[in-house]
Amino acid sequence: MLADLCLCWKRNGLSPEIFILRDGDPTYRTRLEDAGIPVTASPRSSLLSPMHAQDLSKIISGKQFDLLHVHLFPAQLWAAMALRLTPDAPPAITTEHNTWNRRRDHSWCRPIDRWTYSMFRMTVCIGDSTKESLEAWLSPAVYPMCVVANGIDIARFQRDATPAPLPDAAQGHPIILCVGSLTDRKDQETLVRAVAEVDSVHVLLAGDGPLRHRIEQLAQELHVDKRVHFLGIRHDVPELIASASLYVQPSRVDGFCIAALEAMAGGLTVIASDIPGLRDLVGNCGILFSAGDYRQLAGCIRRLLLDSGLSMQLSQRGLNRARQFSIDKTAAEYQSIFEATVSKEYA
Repeated sequence: MLADLCLCWKRNGLSPEIFILRDGDPTYRTRLEDAGIPVTASPRSSLLSPMHAQDLSKIISGKQFDLLHVHLFPAQLWAAMALRLTPDAPPAITTEHNTWNRRRDHSWCRPIDRWTYSMFRMTVCIGDSTKESLEAWLSPAVYPMCVVANGIDIARFQRDATPAPLPDAAQGHPIILCVGSLTDRKDQETLVRAVAEVDSVHVLLAGDGPLRHRIEQLAQELHVDKRVHFLGIRHDVPELIASASLYVQPSRVDGFCIAALEAMAGGLTVIASDIPGLRDLVGNCGILFSAGDYRQLAGCIRRLLLDSGLSMQLSQRGLNRARQFSIDKTAAEYQSIFEATVSKEYA
């Protein structure tokens, strides 16, 4: 989403530059640099190195930036420290993406977070649930906050995509797609357990992460390893959507799930866990199940596979809902915040 936003801002006459804490998949960096957007990767090997703050301070000092916009922890902490280290630092805002994080399980982290967020003129939350949970965590301190929903390039998902080739074993069977990092937060294990309850269904897991081996082992233990396909990191999500029958987002924690929105924009019926963030996005445009309840999820899958009329109805609702979240709208709302911050309306 950040890559898409920067490309929009570039077209709108802004001059974005990006500093990343870790250089990963080159696909997005190539897209940005081809459009004339500079990308600088930190030389530090660890995301948790405080030296990121010093590196960022040097970059800020060396250029006349009008604004600093920060995403995610620990980038928020290092950026806050960089602002303190930098004379005449530009104003800064941050975007909050989640309704929960591990720091909120430890009361000693609260003062650190309060100080961090105090360094930003505005905290932009991606949804009402995200804003409410952050306000509760930082309470009784009050910080300027607003809500800007995430967005996607809707046209990319609504054009007629050529379906991605399926694994041979999946040919002719109902296909469930799930996109996301293989982590506890995304909880693909619940989906694997549900698949074991539904005959013939195959699952495409697009993404990678620290739990891949554990999820593979679970699939073997449940004897569904021939029906659960690990695709790794993919950049052909519209084509994967075109090849699937349903989309499932089983997250235990999610702020605003872009992957689920992309599935809705591509015409897939969505099943999602009933949690803040996902509940707000999907609403009555899909089917919700209790997070972690694989038997209930299995029942939702069976219901949609048997009731094509319901599936088509929810698919159309999802398409209509997705049209409300264009990347151009998100970029324009952020641009208004940028202009207000630079003009000191958010001093």
